[in-house]
Amino acid sequence: AVALRLGQDQGIHPDLIISLGVWIAVAGIVGARALYVIEYWEAYRRPTWSATVAEVLKIHQGGLVVFGGLIGAAVAFGVFVWKYRLPALALADVMAPALALGQGLGRIGCFLNGCCFGGVSDLPLLAVQFPWGSPPHVRQALQGELFLHGLKVQDAPQGVTIVQVRAQSPADRANVPQGARLLAVGSTQVHSALQARELLLHLDGSPGRDQVELLVANGAVRVIRWKVNPKELEPSLPVHPVQLYAAVNGVVFFVFLWAFYPFRRRDGQVFGLLLVLFPVARFLLEWIRTDEPQQYWFGWTLSQTISVVLLGLGVLYWVWLWRWGKGPSGPRQWVAANTLWTKSQESSGHHG
Repeated sequence: AVALRLGQDQGIHPDLIISLGVWIAVAGIVGARALYVIEYWEAYRRPTWSATVAEVLKIHQGGLVVFGGLIGAAVAFGVFVWKYRLPALALADVMAPALALGQGLGRIGCFLNGCCFGGVSDLPLLAVQFPWGSPPHVRQALQGELFLHGLKVQDAPQGVTIVQVRAQSPADRANVPQGARLLAVGSTQVHSALQARELLLHLDGSPGRDQVELLVANGAVRVIRWKVNPKELEPSLPVHPVQLYAAVNGVVFFVFLWAFYPFRRRDGQVFGLLLVLFPVARFLLEWIRTDEPQQYWFGWTLSQTISVVLLGLGVLYWVWLWRWGKGPSGPRQWVAANTLWTKSQESSGHHG
């Protein structure tokens, strides 16, 4: 809708914008998924190629990276303007504010899903807790930062040990002894603290997962059982709502690019602003985010590394733009492009 509004002022055929939007959306999703799978390849690799492909295609379970989406969208955009011989920079300017707004709105979805989360926060107005089983809760639980059903476990020389029992918790009421060895959760023998935490995480009060059964040794081996009460499941520690920071960031960029659009002096300047502003903001937000554990050069995450590369390309783009860029296109310049577009659609049977 944003691109259509700007395109209307420039005399761009609305069907052209809609078609480009479809190309960008599809390619963006493919690119976003591809980069996520590359980054977390070990989590998707299966014994056979067919099983691996099936796992990769489970996009409904989440797993998208914004930078991968931008790469996919850029490829689709390039193919689109080449195929229909369109003025690329002028069209990129029309799409840039829409991309910023779309990215901002998308981060609200990240917040509702719990992904792309931030680090622990002790700021009262800049902290939010996510429920049991959400991405930040799972990450914190597996790292041993949270009580699970009132228990904290760690690896010790004598085996997996219950190092802390929270007072008034279900485990405390069931008289789980602190300092005891944890031998099994349910029917599964425990060999590491990480495995124990994963097993405890699955006990969430849902059918088939509503009973805690521990085999513990504290002088004598005994079984301890209790029924899970979903109302007592503890949330994550308070974390920075980085998703909302990014959402505000996207909206601010949209307003800025929209306001700057009438004042551009060369085609491509609006897109060029997005090309340098977005990676700077993303690089800084990555210092607060904790959902990407992989570290690369200088301790940066993959997204920070891509941000630096993208910023460098943006600087080179601006140098090229100032030296060889052309004045802003208007409705007159789009007459020929619209004519070519209409003829191509008629020849392919898509017109009307």
